Amino acid sequence: MIEIFEKFGELLYERFELAVVTTEDSVRYTFFAALLQAGVKPHQIILEYFHPSIERAKIDTWLPSYKEGSVAFEFKYDRDPPGGKNQQKTQKAGYVFKDLHRQVQVAKGGGIRSYFIYVKSEEMAVYFRNSNNGYAELWELKQGRKMKIDENYF
Repeated sequence: MIEIFEKFGELLYERFELAVVTTEDSVRYTFFAALLQAGVKPHQIILEYFHPSIERAKIDTWLPSYKEGSVAFEFKYDRDPPGGKNQQKTQKAGYVFKDLHRQVQVAKGGGIRSYFIYVKSEEMAVYFRNSNNGYAELWELKQGRKMKIDENYF
């Protein structure tokens, strides 16, 4: 999985460096390209898969059989609003944690790995890093370090 995330990072960095208009779908499709470059076959990837425990909810990307088991990916892209307007940071943070909670629900089934891929604006990065907002522990987590996010976290 590391090689997929590294390739995704390279492709996404290139996209941003070239100032290509980017949406959340663009982020997902860039990840899809990274999966393909890592040898995952298109027929192994399911987009908009039905969530196993939340009625009418869907998982952005689902790999039903990747190496040791199933893998779920949820994407969130918070870009800067047009015209330099201030973002509804508290509301956006709420949506992030709603998506994280949905991923916890996926992983509760056992044998399923779950990843939340969040691409955020600088304004949201500052918001999440601010210890006064209570999220710094999660958002300052160093690469390679782990933090358990389960029902108790919420």
